[in-house]
Amino acid sequence: MIKEVTQTFPSPHFSLPPSDPWCWCCLCRGGVINSHQCTTRNLSFAVSERFWKMVRDTVEQQADAFKATRFNLETEWKNNFPRTRELDRDELFEKARGDILDEVVNLSQVSPKQWEEAADVLRVIQLNALEDRSVSDKQQWDAACRFLEESVKEKLTATESTLREMVGPGTWEQWLYWTYPSEDQKRRATVRAELEKLLATDYNHKNTLTYDEVTAVRKNTQSCGVEVDNEFIREMWHPVYRRHFLRRALAKAYDCRKAFYAYHQGLEGELGVSTGDGRVPERDGGMRKEWNGDGRVECNDVVLFWRIQQMFKITANALRQQVMNREGGCGPGHCTNLRNSNAMLSNPLHIINM
Repeated sequence: MIKEVTQTFPSPHFSLPPSDPWCWCCLCRGGVINSHQCTTRNLSFAVSERFWKMVRDTVEQQADAFKATRFNLETEWKNNFPRTRELDRDELFEKARGDILDEVVNLSQVSPKQWEEAADVLRVIQLNALEDRSVSDKQQWDAACRFLEESVKEKLTATESTLREMVGPGTWEQWLYWTYPSEDQKRRATVRAELEKLLATDYNHKNTLTYDEVTAVRKNTQSCGVEVDNEFIREMWHPVYRRHFLRRALAKAYDCRKAFYAYHQGLEGELGVSTGDGRVPERDGGMRKEWNGDGRVECNDVVLFWRIQQMFKITANALRQQVMNREGGCGPGHCTNLRNSNAMLSNPLHIINM
């Protein structure tokens, strides 16, 4: 038996068989294989050989994938530009850079009168786009809702950051990070709490405070041992009301997601679940809904943001079309992204020919 195993592995640089590694221990302990064949050096060589074989296989697979990608790109180039030689990355870059510099020279020769003509044409296109007040399909409605939500969230995040700096860390932040507010921040936090109580009692409060409201807030803060003047209260009111207004707008945008079909059919009474008496309903998901005097959700903001979005799209499409018409498409050596973005944005005067 020992002789047969020795004949199977005549060299100390043998490879591990595809079996359970515990079998080696059994073979060594049983005397089937000599101890000098199971040294750390021999096993390390076997593992190293196996590892590099796996690496070579992986590299070869990646090389084959790159070759296939290159072949596809070369075939695409030959099909699109059959009479043009292939250009490498450096040649494409140099050609694109030259085209951009040529366009810059052309722009430098444009007179102010031509710039005014271009601005007038763009203004007409944008005004015509803004005149359209009818959202045609639900996809555009949903896109306008997302546009409105993203815009409001961005402003809301900035406002909350401003408030956090004004009032200092909260209770949890003080416990977790051992940070404490200053005396001025404590005063602002007290005033903010009173202003939030005021907004809670009047959800549709105006953007200004009356003299009586300012006096009431000042007296309430005095009862808490904090002395502030009217100007201090009004200074704190602006970010507090701004956050309240943005939260209200965000809640309204969420409600308007489901109102497209009612809007499309002109069923104004179904733009929201009417309360009958126009009261503001209970909070929904942490924020109360925005209702008009008849108890319906107002979605005019969604339509406005849709009009703005359409204005951007139509203007960009007009500029892009003029670029393609003027230069006859994307020729050899011209980057598609360059033609559709950089050239379009840097050459607004192409629209004069419309």
